[in-house]
Amino acid sequence: MLEDFDLKKDRPFIEFSNDTISQLIIDCFKIGQLDLEIATLLYEELKLRKTSKSKTLLSEIELEFKKVNYTPIKWLKEAREKIKEIKNVNNKSKNLNSIYVILRNGYSIQNQTYGVYVGQTSKTSEQRFFEHKSGIKSARGLKKYGIQLLRTLWPYGKVDSDKKFCYETKLHLTLKKVVPKVSGDLNKDHLNKC
Repeated sequence: MLEDFDLKKDRPFIEFSNDTISQLIIDCFKIGQLDLEIATLLYEELKLRKTSKSKTLLSEIELEFKKVNYTPIKWLKEAREKIKEIKNVNNKSKNLNSIYVILRNGYSIQNQTYGVYVGQTSKTSEQRFFEHKSGIKSARGLKKYGIQLLRTLWPYGKVDSDKKFCYETKLHLTLKKVVPKVSGDLNKDHLNKC
């Protein structure tokens, strides 16, 4: 599903018809394929639309969130805006690493339920997420509480492996400005290396 959208846009679904959005809502909440990130982006898009069909779809997506016992990610829009502060990402090397963000829950309602884990790996983000969920060198709490990768919070692709700690730390600190709970390694002594 993700390859069909330009998730770097502020409003990736602005040009989509309500009928298309209706189908995307169904896709986001399929059993075994829950996608809270895309569902939240659709929710935010529908909130900006004024037609009666849009309002009906907004009610439908709110109901779908309730059915799966989740809520839209309140801070996602602000976090997507904040990461634009990270500039000049260098990814021209032959040795590249993935920077990834995992949505996790398990926090209190006061902490807005959701948080993120920021990491880096020489594997693909998908492989590393699978390892976390399988308990293979998993960060604390991710096996149980990790929900999914958040692709829109690192839209820059892979990074030079010698700068991986710098970008991981930059992203961590940037997200910490708007996300209630951010976990993962911080390597502040590497910040001047990217």
